[in-house]
Amino acid sequence: MELFTNPLSSIIDLFSNMSIGMMIVLPLLIIIGLVAKWRLFDKCGLSKKEILIGTFLPVYDFYLTLKIVGRPGSHFGLIFIPLFNIFFVVKVLFELLNSFGKFHIVDYTLAILFSILYFLNLGLAYNEVYYGTVYDKSDEELAVMKAKAERALA
Repeated sequence: MELFTNPLSSIIDLFSNMSIGMMIVLPLLIIIGLVAKWRLFDKCGLSKKEILIGTFLPVYDFYLTLKIVGRPGSHFGLIFIPLFNIFFVVKVLFELLNSFGKFHIVDYTLAILFSILYFLNLGLAYNEVYYGTVYDKSDEELAVMKAKAERALA
């Protein structure tokens, strides 16, 4: 209950218990994550207003991610179902990778293990291209998208 009555003292206690290395690394990771989201949203062709709001609001950024992969906004409520939300977020993550032409298990593994750095690479790399939405696409359309992505890498 103390957390709700005096949040400032709780935050001060949290930072006073951190090591110096953690005080340096944590803000650095936050900045890298913000830049990664900003560039990724920009590469997907979202409006400047959506990019700005989505970069700094974590819940809205997931809504924008659903929009990028082509899922309807009604799927947003699925992240509030306990245990299912873990599988759903991973599925959306894989669909986001597919939107950029990444269809290999290595890409899926790297994106899960090093998500901030992987998405920073997707956003900053000039050779990474957003190919469009993947949700509700037929297998033939996905095969064409995959072939187009492989030709771009060759």
